Parts: sequence; structure tokens; C-alpha cells
Amino acid sequence: MRQEPAGMATWLNAWQLVWTSTLTVAGIAAIILIRQTDLVGVRSVIAMSARTSLVLFCLAFSGSSVHRLWPGRWSRWQLRNRRYLGLSFAASHTIHIAALIVFGVVAPAVYATVGTWTNGMLAGLAYVFLLAMAATSFDRTAAWLGAARWRALHLVGSYYIWLIFLIAFGKRMMRHPVSFYPVAVAILVLSLAIRLVAGRYARRRTRAQSLPQTLPSDAVEPRLSRET
Repeated sequence: MRQEPAGMATWLNAWQLVWTSTLTVAGIAAIILIRQTDLVGVRSVIAMSARTSLVLFCLAFSGSSVHRLWPGRWSRWQLRNRRYLGLSFAASHTIHIAALIVFGVVAPAVYATVGTWTNGMLAGLAYVFLLAMAATSFDRTAAWLGAARWRALHLVGSYYIWLIFLIAFGKRMMRHPVSFYPVAVAILVLSLAIRLVAGRYARRRTRAQSLPQTLPSDAVEPRLSRET
């Protein structure tokens, strides 16, 4: 039986992490709706779940990169649970989408004023990517898809979802500069920067390892002592 690192709670690992994060987001949403049974409550759930989705996504998005740059206890946890952080993000964002649907059904006129069909289509495509990535986060479905197609799906999907997050929070940051939105944009930019720097570091390390480790046969070795 695999042992977790000392001090690391089991409910923050593997499927326990998924259930813990999902129940936490769902529980907060339930409390909000109990306290606010009107449209304000629904919109509060939308805002709350957008924030939890952002955090979970960025943790999954930067998991291997953080470990490559700063190997340690935290980065090992993040790397080991990257799949489960992604599934936790999928669950959180499903709650977000459900709240958006309720918003559109309960108050369609108000909903039409805060979004456009273009935004809805772009966000809908992000959710399609999310579902496809979640469905192929299991060994059997990943093997069925194939390694090359799996990498392409998760690479394109993760960057597209990152872009949609940036557009959504960036637009709101312009209207509300003193709010959570600048923090959200900073988190997104930082996660992308970490991923890009880690990728460059990995490429440089691969090139260095591919260089010949021995001198060619016709090379002249440097003399260690001066000739007399």
C-alpha cells in the first residue's frame, strides 16, 4: 500500500482530493443558496465557482512545471495529483455551468445583458475541451485515444481553457480594477510564465545531455604542465 508523505492528509490526495474539493464547492454553493434564494444567490454561486475553478485549473496547468523548476514536497504533491486536480477542476466548473444554466432559465432577460452569443460559444467550446480532457484522464480511455492524440488534446485544450479564463477575468478586471479580478489575471499570467520557463529549461537540459561527453579521437588534450 502506497504511503503518503509525512504530514500530508490522505484527503488531499488522489480520489479523496477530488471528492473533498467537489463536496466543498457544492457545500459552499448550497450554503449560498440557502441564505440567498433569489437571483443574487445564483450569481454568487457563479462567481464563487469561477474562482475555485481558476485555482484548481492553475494548479493542474502548472503541476509538472513547478516540480521541474522547484522540486520539493509541495511540487511533488502537485505533480502526483495533477490528474486529480484536473478532475477537481472539471467538477467545480460543472457546478459553475449548472449555475449559469439556472441563471439563464430563471432570468433570461438579465442573462442576455451580461453575455453574448459569441462569448457563449467560446465558453461552450472550452467546456467541450474540459469534458474531453476529463474523460481521457483515465488509463483505459487514454490508451484508447493514443499517446499522440492524448497529448494534442490536453495541450490544445489546456491552453484554450487558459485563454478563456484570461479573457473572462481580464474583461471584468477592466470594469472592476479594485477586486479579485486583477489577482485572477496575475495567477493566470504567473502559471503560464512558469510553464513557459520550465519548458525552456527542459529543452536546454535535453540539448546539454545530447552533447558528446568525450573528446573526438583527433582532439588534442590540454597539457597540465608547461613544457621545458
